[in-house]
Amino acid sequence: MSEHISPLAGKPVPRSMLVNIPRLVTAYFALAPDPAIASQRVAFGTSGHRGSAFAGSFNEAHVLAIAQAVCLYRRHAGIEGPLFLDQRFQNPNHIKQPRRSYRSRCELRAPD
Repeated sequence: MSEHISPLAGKPVPRSMLVNIPRLVTAYFALAPDPAIASQRVAFGTSGHRGSAFAGSFNEAHVLAIAQAVCLYRRHAGIEGPLFLDQRFQNPNHIKQPRRSYRSRCELRAPD
């Protein structure tokens, strides 16, 4: 197996590669996915959902849809009791400010 080392390894991230966090959080809440566009639908890989708020492929609508599906599944399966949500398992793509996706999931879960 050939080893590939990034030329950026061990160096500060260039300014041009930094993400604008306020813009990312705005996109998370403001952009709505279009179900007709395959890349904007919820999809899972070996490490979970892959997407970006900027591309409309990971935003609050996705988090709410997944949380709702979990709630409906639990109801249908007769599963009762608490549903534990761990704040450490968040979107690794920087939407961690005040745990935006965690807050969305808890708000959906609260009335149930």
